[in-house]
Amino acid sequence: MRKPKYALGGAGLLLSVSILAAQAQTVQPTTPPDPPTFDAQGTPTFVGIKDIFEYKALPEYHEPEWVKTKYVDAGTLPA
Repeated sequence: MRKPKYALGGAGLLLSVSILAAQAQTVQPTTPPDPPTFDAQGTPTFVGIKDIFEYKALPEYHEPEWVKTKYVDAGTLPA
């Protein structure tokens, strides 16, 4: 006896949702409002990749002692 009641309840729910969905499609869409002005917004300045990257030698480099003992002396890094 329970299964027919659940089936009727499910069918009723499906019918009511489908009626609401059919009515929702008849409503005309509205246009969104214009966004507010944002004074801090400017135009982007595009730069080339050569202006961003710069390759040059460091003036000096000192690696930590633990790197030398742990990796260079062990042979996993070149001297």
